[in-house]
Order: sequence, then C-alpha cells, then structure tokens
Amino acid sequence: LEAGSNFLVSSIPPSIGNLTSLDVLDLVTNLLSGSIPPEIGNLQALRSLSLASNFLSGPMPPELFSLTSLVTLNLNNNRLSGALPAEVGALSQIVSLSVSFNSLTGAIPAELGQLQALESFSANVNFLSGPVPDLFADMTSLRAFEAALNFFASPLPPSLLASASLELLDLTGNQFSGVIPEEVGGMVALKELRLDRNAFSGPLPATLSALADLEVISVSANFLTSLPLELITLPNLRELQVATNFLALLPVEFVNDLPSLEILNISRNALSGDTFPDRFESPILTTFDASFNPLDTAFNISALYNLASLRNIHMASCSVVASLPDDISELENLVTLDFDTNFLSGTIPAALGDVDTLQSIKLGSNLLEGMIPTELAEIANLTTLELQTNFLTGTIPTEFESLPNLNLNCEGNAIEGC
Repeated sequence: LEAGSNFLVSSIPPSIGNLTSLDVLDLVTNLLSGSIPPEIGNLQALRSLSLASNFLSGPMPPELFSLTSLVTLNLNNNRLSGALPAEVGALSQIVSLSVSFNSLTGAIPAELGQLQALESFSANVNFLSGPVPDLFADMTSLRAFEAALNFFASPLPPSLLASASLELLDLTGNQFSGVIPEEVGGMVALKELRLDRNAFSGPLPATLSALADLEVISVSANFLTSLPLELITLPNLRELQVATNFLALLPVEFVNDLPSLEILNISRNALSGDTFPDRFESPILTTFDASFNPLDTAFNISALYNLASLRNIHMASCSVVASLPDDISELENLVTLDFDTNFLSGTIPAALGDVDTLQSIKLGSNLLEGMIPTELAEIANLTTLELQTNFLTGTIPTEFESLPNLNLNCEGNAIEGC
C-alpha cells in the first residue's frame, strides 16, 4: 500500500492491523497525527514501513518491533517521544532504520548491536543522550551511523572506532570532548567523518592518513589546534572543513598537494597570511573559505589566480590590505567573490564584467573609490552586489536596469541614488 503525499489526515486507524498480507506500507508526507497503533504489529508480512514526514506522536509501540520481516523502517520527521526501546533488537532482518527529527530521549539500547544485517542507522535531531554504547563489534554490515544533534558525550566506543564496514560517521552537534582518539584510523572503509560542533581539542589525529577511501573530513566548531601533515597523502579527500577552531598554521601542502580536494574551509581560525603559498596550484579546488582570519598584508590575492576551477572565494574580515587587479578576471568560473570588511583600496576592476558566471560580489566595508563599473551590468546572472561603506562616487549605472533580480547595496558611499 503506497499512499505517500496524498494529504491524508486524521490518525492511522487500528483497523490497519487487518491488512495482514501487506509487505509494503508507505504513508510518507501526509498529515497523519496521533500515535502509531499497536495493531500495526499484526502485519507480520511487512518488509517496508515508511511513516516519515507526518505528525505522529507518542512512544513507539513495542508491537512495532515484533515485525521481524522488516527490512526498512522509516519514522523520520514526526513527533515521536520516549526511548528507542530494547525490543529494536528483534528486527533481525532490518537493513535501514531511520528515526531522525523526532523527540526521542534516553540512551541508545545495547540491543541495537544485535542487528547484524543493519546497514544504515539514522537518529539525527533528537534528545538522545549518554555515551554511545560499545555495541558495534557484531554489526559487520553497518555502513552509516548518523546521530547528529543529540546530547551524546565521550568516550567514543572502541568497537565503533574499529568498524571495518563503516563508511559514514556523523556525530555533529553533540557533547563529545577531549582528543579525537588515534584509533579513529581503524575505520578502514570510512568515506565521511563528520564531528562538527563538539568540544574536541588538540590535534587532528595523524592516523586518519591511513583511511585511503576518506572523502570528507568535517570537524568545524571544535577546539582543534593543528592539522597533521600526513593527511596530504589522502588520495580521495575532496572536502576539508576545519572552520571555527584554533588553527594557527596551515601547511602549504594542504592547499597544493591534496590531489582531489575541491572544498577547503579554514574560516574563523587564527591563520596569518604568511602561512599561505605564494601561488595556489590546485587544479580542482572549487571553494576556498578563509574568512575571519587575520591574514593582513602578507596575503597576496594574485596567489589565487592559478585555481582554474575556483567558483567560490570567501575572504570576509581577513584584514587583507590590497587592491583588486584587473587580472582577477582570470578566475573565469567564479560564482561568489566575497572580500567584505577588509582594507581593499583602489577601484573595482571593470574586468569583473567578463566573468559571466558571477552571481554574488561582496565588497562592502572596504576603502574602494571611483565609480561602479558599468561593465558589471554585463553579468547576466548577478543577483547580489554589496558595495556599502566604501568611498565610491558617481551614480548607479543605468545599465543595471537590465538586471531585474539584482540586489544592490551601495549605502554609505557618495553615490547618487543610494
């Protein structure tokens, strides 16, 4: 029975238990409310149960976990409360278990570790708490464990760190603290490590360099102090998110020698301009975010020009003392150019009008002078132009009338019409 996205209202009737031959029940994205009826336990042939994106409330009935033929159980995005019951361990054939975006409380039951067929567990955005139990030794099929935005605390369980099957670990937004254990290098199949918004401190462990399949390291908003140079040996790392930590040094190799790196976010640290190379060499880097670092005069904007694939530059509040030369247009794939709140001087380069991929230019709160180049009106996709609080003069180019979606902010200048 597939009745998703049909604006069904009211509650799930107890008579649902009469449909004993059902193997699929899909009621996702409706307006169902009330509790899950215990009669649902009568559907012993059920292999897939999807009740996500409704308004179901109350605890999960124990009878739900008597459905031992279930392969998929999706209860995401409801208002379910209470604990994840120990009876969950009876779902011996379950492959995917999702209870994210509810109001579940308490600890993860140790019985979860009995689910040897489980490949994906998702319990993001609940009120679960306590340490994560050391229950992963027999979960040899587990590929994804997601428990972001809860209240879990240290330590990380040894059997989790030794998982040979896990590809995604997301513990973002919890209360883990202390040094990230070196044993994290034992998750040999790991592709994504997401530990943002915790209280981890000290260096990122060098043992991560042993994870040859690792694609994403996301550890922003912690108290980390350094990045080990060994990480540059990771052949598949495409995203490195280390914003809002206490990094004072970024080895040049992190910019130029990671062969697959596409996204580098080092914003809100304590990095200075002399930690960067004279010329960036990465052929595939698309996003570079160094905003809110004290880069000052030591940073050379022209160092970015060899990044042929660069689409997004975020360098707001970096104390950059420089001008924007015309040859910045060599970055012909730019979508976002953000140098807001720096000490940029000189004029806005007219050559920016040649970068037809640009959608957002943020140059507010600088020392720019002269007129707004009419050439910027040639950027057909431009939607954001922030030039406020500079020393610009003249008038708003009439050519901007050809950009009906343009959001222009030129306040705090001597521009007529602003």
